[in-house]
Amino acid sequence: MSISSEITRISNAKATLKTKLNGINKSTDQITDETLDEYGDYVDTVSSNISTAISTLNTDLSGDSVYKMIAVGKGNNVTLTDTEEEPLDDFKILGRTVQDGTPSPSSPVAIENVGGKNVVYNNWAQDFVNRINNTSKAKLATYDNKNCVYWTASAGYNDYDNKYMFKINWKANTNYLISFDIYSSTQFINLDLYYTDGTQISPRTTANTWTHIEITSDPTKIIKDIRPHYYDGNCYINLDTFKVIEEYTVQIKRTDGTSEETYDFPLGNTPLMQGDYIDKLGVHHTRTQTTKSGSSVTLSDAKAYGAYVSTHKVAGNLANKTLSFDSSVTNAIIEYELATPTFTPLTSAQQTVFDEILQDGTYEVVTTYTGYGNLAPDMEINYHKDLQPRLSQTIEDVTDILG
Repeated sequence: MSISSEITRISNAKATLKTKLNGINKSTDQITDETLDEYGDYVDTVSSNISTAISTLNTDLSGDSVYKMIAVGKGNNVTLTDTEEEPLDDFKILGRTVQDGTPSPSSPVAIENVGGKNVVYNNWAQDFVNRINNTSKAKLATYDNKNCVYWTASAGYNDYDNKYMFKINWKANTNYLISFDIYSSTQFINLDLYYTDGTQISPRTTANTWTHIEITSDPTKIIKDIRPHYYDGNCYINLDTFKVIEEYTVQIKRTDGTSEETYDFPLGNTPLMQGDYIDKLGVHHTRTQTTKSGSSVTLSDAKAYGAYVSTHKVAGNLANKTLSFDSSVTNAIIEYELATPTFTPLTSAQQTVFDEILQDGTYEVVTTYTGYGNLAPDMEINYHKDLQPRLSQTIEDVTDILG
């Protein structure tokens, strides 16, 4: 017999007993010996039934058959105080989208999502300018109302080891996404990503216009640095847009008062946007991002009247899946809601981390889960709730009634 049925049994017995008491609420001369005997027998029966229910409850509470209620904790910092000592039932990493400001025709605003770690350090551009040590070839400058680093094509070209533009302790077997907005006077952006094996990536752009550049590194190679390339021309990088993202990851930290575990969940090169989530089945994307140029854009796979954000000022409600920019734009990033969400099963690396999170679960102490990252994620945690305090109180309440 389950605990839930025993609780129902107690509740029904209490209700029936109350009805019986109301039924014999008569004047003294109406109460006969037969009535008293009937009442006494009934009370004995009800008392016996409730005692049996209490005994069953106590037995169930002491064994493995206790019913486990699934509860949910949600947020970026989730503290669970009422858990069973068991693995988690499910764990979701939730996506977010943040845009710090409203785009205008002349001032795009970057879109941030969950995942990835920006490894760009403060004053990197000033360090580069200092290494070149020639203001005619490299300097910090304001261009087109943007905070920029300026350089000519020949800056640092003859001093490979010292006059690089950007370098960190690049990790092996790691994806890096290098992105920035750049204005160049030639079709070459005069910037190369060099690997330690001597190979390089040399992207191009349209001359005399702002262009958004994204370079995804080869994880089988190790990056040496990012440096100017020798072509004629002058360049400006908008410093507010320069990012070097170290492999999209989400970090989850779990503490239980005596120990601490950190889980690095790899997202690959796909961030988690608003409405996206990861659970024990896989990665669920409700949005996607695309880069478009021109005065308008048609998004054939968008949800009609769905949500969207853009790095550039744009108007429309996606009723006909078309948005219009205030003026012609180049490489605007648009994030929008999909008509049909996509699903990707967990990779083996993701499955390994997810299994660890679920299996480590919780203990009968306070357990806290915290999300970290370039944009910290919220989590939704389905866990087994400890019912013993509540059920013990129920037993105590029923016992008091009988007393």
